[in-house]
Amino acid sequence: MKRRKNNLDIQNKIAILENYPDISEKQYKIFKEDIKNLNFSSNTFYKMLLIDFSIDEAIFNEKLHSYYYTLLQKDHQLIKLMVLDYLFVMNSFFNTDEAIIELKKVLKTKYVRNIVKNQIYINLIFFKHKKNKNFQKIVEALISNLKKTINYRSHIRVYNYIIDYELYQIIRKEDVKKMIEISEKKELGKAVESSINKLYTILNIE
Repeated sequence: MKRRKNNLDIQNKIAILENYPDISEKQYKIFKEDIKNLNFSSNTFYKMLLIDFSIDEAIFNEKLHSYYYTLLQKDHQLIKLMVLDYLFVMNSFFNTDEAIIELKKVLKTKYVRNIVKNQIYINLIFFKHKKNKNFQKIVEALISNLKKTINYRSHIRVYNYIIDYELYQIIRKEDVKKMIEISEKKELGKAVESSINKLYTILNIE
């Protein structure tokens, strides 16, 4: 006898996941089952919510890990950013040498948005640092790419990662200052300005 699948449609699943973590044990099991079976559907928003769920619940297995790499090659930029967030947060579960190779492959593909490139550079800096590998060229690539975008979300992502994960302890102070100078010239708004001010305080920059 075949096991009966859950009968929730995508819109219902989205509505429930938007209330996470305030969900029932039964609903929790449904989403874990969807992840286990790679049942992410073609709905971009549901896919994003499910990836976010996998981060919050620290869900990792090799099948899921490999699937997320495929999303980096072909999916929507928002999905790519979510996967990059997953890889950064879950880095202790997998071989970061493999991740470095996979992320470099993505950089070589066509039409990679600057916001995605910048997040890849952030991930690569962290992964290379973990492996005691030189990452200065990656920092320089990040600085160069920041010059190319006026998307405030791209800049604020970089600064939030530097602050939240204390990457200012591994990236040279003068390089962080270069990034800040680039962003300040572009006048990207109060959100970016707020993050920059936090870095000024942390690094004691006047």
